[in-house]
Amino acid sequence: MAFTMHVSQRLTNRYVGTYKHLDQWGPNIPVKVLGGVTIKQGNDYDEGQTMRVRVIGPKNVDQKMLAGAIRETMGSHGCAHEYDCCGCSSVHARVTKVKRGIFSVLLTESFNY
Repeated sequence: MAFTMHVSQRLTNRYVGTYKHLDQWGPNIPVKVLGGVTIKQGNDYDEGQTMRVRVIGPKNVDQKMLAGAIRETMGSHGCAHEYDCCGCSSVHARVTKVKRGIFSVLLTESFNY
């Protein structure tokens, strides 16, 4: 199922992923995220699922900046716990430009155990 979301480029990196909303961000860019395909289910312990989604964004925006904004917005890393093995989820987003305005995003989830 497709949905619209806003992505933006992270301008500062002062905070860990859990508090990344406190950093400064660039302007919001609306993109359309098309339904994803699960590639790997994972073991639900330290490996989560891996899925691929297609993202369609504006063609009149700097494509390298847009790819970075998609990566920053869809990925999440770090937690705020004072101890290891908390089980927090991290998502690595690998963004590949298919053609102008169209990106393939590989989302890989892992857990802190």
